[in-house]
Amino acid sequence: MPSPLPSRIDSDAPLLRALAGYGLSGTVPHTTQDLGECVRPFLPLLFTLADRAGVADREAVVAAMLKDVQQWCHCWESSGLPARVWVIGVAQRHLQQRQLKRPAEMQQH
Repeated sequence: MPSPLPSRIDSDAPLLRALAGYGLSGTVPHTTQDLGECVRPFLPLLFTLADRAGVADREAVVAAMLKDVQQWCHCWESSGLPARVWVIGVAQRHLQQRQLKRPAEMQQH
């Protein structure tokens, strides 16, 4: 039986598989261009999430979200989620954890 979801929804799946392959093998992409090709399609989405969260240093937060995505992408396929949905979830979790840490840091000062 064909999947009820259009295949284009998971057109980002090969990108996460490539990132996961780099992480599991302990290798790094051959070039920054290789890594860039894996993450570039997610950048507009991640910058939008950072903007909506009102972060001051968007680039640093997006880099941190990408680091989380790369660190955990080996778990993505077992989630059963489309790649883009999974990336959104990881990014949102990063932003929530950041927000939870922020009040604690402000109390210390």
